[in-house]
Amino acid sequence: MANVELTSEEIATVNNSGFLLTKNKAIEKLQQAFGDIATQYQSITGSTQSEWKRYCETAPKISKGEQFEGLPYLMLDYPRTFSNTETFAVRSFFWWGNYFSISLLLAGQCRQLLLPRLLTNPVLGDWHLDTSPTPWNHRWDTETSPQLSNISKANVSNQEDFFKISKQIPLSQWQDMEQFFLTNFSQLWSAINCPSV
Repeated sequence: MANVELTSEEIATVNNSGFLLTKNKAIEKLQQAFGDIATQYQSITGSTQSEWKRYCETAPKISKGEQFEGLPYLMLDYPRTFSNTETFAVRSFFWWGNYFSISLLLAGQCRQLLLPRLLTNPVLGDWHLDTSPTPWNHRWDTETSPQLSNISKANVSNQEDFFKISKQIPLSQWQDMEQFFLTNFSQLWSAINCPSV
């Protein structure tokens, strides 16, 4: 049998069942909150006549995991269309020890059609552009993810085959989490449905 050595910190952690029970309760509460938020997202998209509503036909999906860069996470995808040729998704994300974020991810024809109106909409000026090489990155900062108001629109148009913008708040603003998601989702949905300016 292998001799497994633990540090004193690791021994203290494996002896602390209270931490895991508290963590599980927090995740459970957050899942319930994400379920409520999903229902409100559906109300927002359902209350408008929009050519983009076809992307909202699939029910919201809440997923959780333990290993995004080694840490637990929870995410809500709605709308959520992922195919080989097109992606239209809004991802609301909780990352343990980091932040809450909301992201819009577009690829394919919807990216091509929506990009001009999103890049020129001043309401989205404080959203951050994801410049990483993959759309599945959730780690970003102000250096690698500049605000839309601070970038050249031509450079964005020539970027990769996907377009992703995000906003975040720290976990210390837990009490503002629901309002953060609802306000920014409404902002996104309005921008998506606003004609190009």
